[in-house]
Amino acid sequence: FSPTTAERNAALETIGVLADFYAQSTRSIEALFALPGVSAEVFPLYADIQKAERQAVATTNTIISQVRNGDTAAVDTLWSQAKPHYVEWLAAINRLIDFKEKHIQDTNQSAMDESSGFLRVMFTALTLALIMSACVAWTVARSIVRQLGAEPNALAEVARHVALGDLKSVDGLARAQT
Repeated sequence: FSPTTAERNAALETIGVLADFYAQSTRSIEALFALPGVSAEVFPLYADIQKAERQAVATTNTIISQVRNGDTAAVDTLWSQAKPHYVEWLAAINRLIDFKEKHIQDTNQSAMDESSGFLRVMFTALTLALIMSACVAWTVARSIVRQLGAEPNALAEVARHVALGDLKSVDGLARAQT
């Protein structure tokens, strides 16, 4: 209980600001609950929050009325009654937070499991692609050598001898290759 009227008015103004903030937060959370896919388990938790809120706000409004009337004894009595309501209100909010946190952790674990499986599939596909690429490269190289009739180095040697006009050694090289 504030000793001066100015302190009481400041405290009452703070309570009003907090009440407005909570009302705005309530509208935001209710908009979230209106979205499709909200778990049915959330609604009883939210109902507990609303019940605790109603009790705490009713007691607080009675306290505010008593403060304005200057009844300090009633304020002390009501405050001792209001405190458990606020404790319950916070506990109800924490139960909802804990539920949502567990839901998020479960969802994250599920996503991690799926991504782990995807990673295995991708590594398997990469390994298969590398093996297939190596097989294709080997097959193409082998086909080219067959079409040329000899190894590319041997053919380059023959071409060098022909360019120098040495056809005798070309005949010997060609026979050695076949």
